[in-house]
Amino acid sequence: MPHRELSTGEGSSQRATASGGFTNPMPAEILKRALATDPTPRTYAGLREVASRAMIDAAVARGEVTRLLPNQYCLAEYDESWAMRAHAAVHWAGPGAAVTGLPALAVRGVAPAPIDFVQVAVPAWRHRTGPTWLRVRSLTMPYATSTWSPRTEVTMPDLALVLGYGAVASRYRSKLLYGSLRANLVSPTELRELAESLTRVPAKRELIARLKRIEAGAESFLEERAMSEILRGAVFADIIFQHRVRVRGERARIDAFHPATLTAIEFDSAEHHGEPENRQSDVNRDALLASIDIETLRFTYLDVMTRPQWCRELILEVIATRANRASRA
Repeated sequence: MPHRELSTGEGSSQRATASGGFTNPMPAEILKRALATDPTPRTYAGLREVASRAMIDAAVARGEVTRLLPNQYCLAEYDESWAMRAHAAVHWAGPGAAVTGLPALAVRGVAPAPIDFVQVAVPAWRHRTGPTWLRVRSLTMPYATSTWSPRTEVTMPDLALVLGYGAVASRYRSKLLYGSLRANLVSPTELRELAESLTRVPAKRELIARLKRIEAGAESFLEERAMSEILRGAVFADIIFQHRVRVRGERARIDAFHPATLTAIEFDSAEHHGEPENRQSDVNRDALLASIDIETLRFTYLDVMTRPQWCRELILEVIATRANRASRA
C-alpha cells in the first residue's frame, strides 16, 4: 500500500504507513512549509519558533534555507526576490532605515524595470556594507516614510525616484519617470527641487534637465526630445506647449502651438497614434482645427528620433510661409 499524506488540522500533517499507523512529518518539512508561506524573512529567533537549533543549522548547511543578511533568513527558493531582500535589508540596517529607489516605487505600483538590487536609506550617522545586491544610502537630511508592512518602512515617492532614477538602465528611465507622474505619486517641480538639493545623485543633471522640460509642458519622452532637439532657440520662444482649444464644442490639446502663425505641431508616438481609430481621430481633429485656420504639422517618432534637423527646418519653413501670407492679407 503506497504512502499517503492526510491533514489532521491546521499546522499538522501525518504520513500513513503500510501498517496503518501514522508518523509525524519530517522536521525539515515543517520548517520549509512555514517559510514557504511567509512573505518576509525571519530572524533566527523566529525560526526557533517552528524548528530546533539543529534542524535550522542543518537546513542552512544543506542550502534549503538562506541567510540573506545577519539574522535574516528565508527559504532558498525566495532568496532572489527583491521584496524578500528589501524587508531583510531594512531589518538589518536598523532603526530609521527605509526602502528607497525602485523597490519603494514598485511597492506603490510603478515597476517598469527589473529590480536587480535593493536600495535602503539610513540616517547619516549609520554606515553599513552589505552584499552586492544591496546599496545603502546615508542621508544627512530628514526623510519621511510610510509603512509597507508592520516592520518595514519605505521612503516617500519623490526621494525614491530621485535616488532610483539614475540607478536603472537608460532605456527604463522614461517609463519610470512618467509612470510615477501619471500615477500622481510625484510632481515635477518638487522632484527637481529635491534633486537639486541632494549630492551624489546618479544622473542628476539628466534628471533635472528632463524635469525642466516637463515643467515647460512636455508630457512624453518624444515631446522632451522635440523640445531639446527641434523647438530650441529664440526662434521658438513664442511656442505654447499643451495649448488647449475648443472647436464646435470639441476640445483639442496641441503639443506645440505657434500663435503668430496659427501653426499646430504634433509629435505622434506609435503607442498613441498607430492604430486606425487613432489615425481617424487625428484626421478629424486636424480638420476641426483647419476650420479656424490652424494648420497642423505632424511628425512621427521616427522623424523626431532620426532626423530632428529636418523636422526643425520644415517647421521653420511653414512658419515663415504662413507669416508672409498673413502679412499680405
